[in-house]
Amino acid sequence: MFFCYRSNPSLLESEFILVRVCVWTIEVEERMGDKISGLPDTILSHILSFVPTKTAVATSALSKRWKSVWRSVPIWDFDDSSYTHATYSSFVQSVYMVMLSLLQSRHQIQSFRLKCRIPTSCLGTNINAWVNAVVESRIEDLQLFLPTPPSLRWHINLPSSVLTSTTLVVLKLSRFTFKPFSPVHIPSLKYLQLNNVIFVDHPCLAQFLSGCPNLESFIVMGLRFSTHSVHAEFQSFPKLIRTVIFRLEIPLIVVSYAKFLRIDWTNHVDPAINPCYTKPIPTFHNLTHIRLVFSDYKRDYMYGAVEVLIHSPKLLSLEIEKENLHCFPDFDGEGYWPGDPQPVPVCLLLHLKRCSLTSYKGLKGELQFVSYVLQNARHLQMMVIKSQPQANQQQKLRMITQLSLCPRGSPACKLSFK
Repeated sequence: MFFCYRSNPSLLESEFILVRVCVWTIEVEERMGDKISGLPDTILSHILSFVPTKTAVATSALSKRWKSVWRSVPIWDFDDSSYTHATYSSFVQSVYMVMLSLLQSRHQIQSFRLKCRIPTSCLGTNINAWVNAVVESRIEDLQLFLPTPPSLRWHINLPSSVLTSTTLVVLKLSRFTFKPFSPVHIPSLKYLQLNNVIFVDHPCLAQFLSGCPNLESFIVMGLRFSTHSVHAEFQSFPKLIRTVIFRLEIPLIVVSYAKFLRIDWTNHVDPAINPCYTKPIPTFHNLTHIRLVFSDYKRDYMYGAVEVLIHSPKLLSLEIEKENLHCFPDFDGEGYWPGDPQPVPVCLLLHLKRCSLTSYKGLKGELQFVSYVLQNARHLQMMVIKSQPQANQQQKLRMITQLSLCPRGSPACKLSFK
């Protein structure tokens, strides 16, 4: 039996899938008398939606029944990874030919994915033409991935048609440049992912986000700014559910209504040029789960964890992770712990059920934080402590002994030490 699963296969994987389709088709035809030809187009096109468009088109050679099935596939997936600079014109020509054929067939297009890996051959004129065509066809899912720029001067502007699409629900962008634009209006957008995109300044970013009022999922994996204007008014997303933020490159007020939040709290960006670091932490009105990842962080990282507890009244789960441990000082001073918050945060009194801390060293500040949570979290069910990988058995014994002596405000709380 042939099993399909949605993925982004490489060329070899795609060809393997195609071979499996061919073998499966022949075997089924031999055993069942070509009953596969009786399957509805909707089922066949759904099968082909799991492979790149190049592979889907190639299935037209299987039999007469498959000759035009690929035209009804609602998901287009183009990847230039199997081409070189010398053969890139063939990729461009194939995309134009497939798109022309599909657009003429007038089938509904749901998703368009374009992944370019050769910057010297990837031209903005072609990308504009392709994107404008699919946006005009009222596409719902648009994913555009550009290659790593060969120089600081190389860039491709995001086609302006994307900024006024009323049908887009999913938008994933990598390494595009947002030039100054007129008011943005993407009312149906629910999922937004930005990966190493470039904005003129923070007001430009704020303007773009203001045109996406119905976001439910928001992932920021790298932003760059041509200039550093700090005067920008950002709005929050009241419908936001899930958010991932790397390097705190947007003000937290934007995600203050999220229910699930991951923040990579790093010290890479200079607060003097990034206004996101100078904003106070807002109240997270609906936040129930948060993961704080501290990477290359030389300040008192426990301060960030305490601030989250204070400003998250509905918090159920708090996860604290540390990366790049060499950047964390080993001194055992009072500076690691900002002091017991008073009054006790509402989430500890009413809601928090799970707390975890990785790469635990047993420093005084860490112990004080864990002790404070254990003592004041009245509904806590599980406290998970994972020691740093370098800890020996003697150090682990000392850690677990100290932790086991901490008083607990919740009789049902279990302490897990790993």
